Amino acid sequence: MNADPQDGSQIVSGSTAAEPIYFDSGDDKLFGWLHQPVAGHTANVGLLICKPFGYEVMCSHTSLRAFADSAAEMGVPTLRFDYCGTGDSADIDPQADQLQVWTKDVLAAIAELQRRTGVERVCLFGLRLGALLAALAASQSKSVSSLVLIAPVISGRRYLRELRMTQLAAQLGRDPVDSTEKTTDEGNSTATGSSEFSGYSLSAATLAALVQVDLATLAPPASDMLIIDADNHPASRGWADASTVAGQLGDAVSVAGADALNVRVHVPGVTFDAARAQIAGLGDEVVPMVRTALSGTQPGGAQP
Repeated sequence: MNADPQDGSQIVSGSTAAEPIYFDSGDDKLFGWLHQPVAGHTANVGLLICKPFGYEVMCSHTSLRAFADSAAEMGVPTLRFDYCGTGDSADIDPQADQLQVWTKDVLAAIAELQRRTGVERVCLFGLRLGALLAALAASQSKSVSSLVLIAPVISGRRYLRELRMTQLAAQLGRDPVDSTEKTTDEGNSTATGSSEFSGYSLSAATLAALVQVDLATLAPPASDMLIIDADNHPASRGWADASTVAGQLGDAVSVAGADALNVRVHVPGVTFDAARAQIAGLGDEVVPMVRTALSGTQPGGAQP
């Protein structure tokens, strides 16, 4: 951990300031960046950014940082942070269930955002696995009023198979894997009980927990949801439709012309336009606005 939360340092850019902080999640210390408006009206809702897992974190880092600044410019205090065992946060027990620990971390981050800024309501912004963590945490927190989920992991089992397929594709042309290390369909190594994907590890307990997770079987976790997914793999459509039937304000928007991988690796500008509109409190007008932008009748946002 290389940031000092005691030095009071801030990075000021335009009308916003980003402050490095540490905060508690149980017995662990988590590191984060708190983006706050420098001046002007501050909204009574805060934004918490839930990062994805592994290689997708590196691919999305710049976009998520820019989005945090953008939200703060609108007067919405925003926190982005590292889960336990990632980034500059405390190490994690290699045998721990990361899904459970990281959901707890999201809940701790919600409380810290409220404590530091005084906001009453929190919007969770999650990308890929971060979207799953956001949904799980929202179901346990009364402070979460809305969700913005991008290419969310709906089925943990399917997600693990996607990770495994990516891993196998990366091994094409290389020497065969040592025959002493066999793997299951979920990608976990039977030799060690855990699995590594592009250099990032998931414990055996995490793999077992993910296999059991399916958001489609759970009640909608928030009263207001915006779900943005790729148009050729709209895995979240059924969940969003079920949420609407259940009386929630939820909808899924497809990103035209983008396949699932592109949505995960590079988040189109129109995605952030939709999220900004949601956070700005446009409510029911968000989805029509996004659909208009996607149809080409008005230009989408600049690429972050």
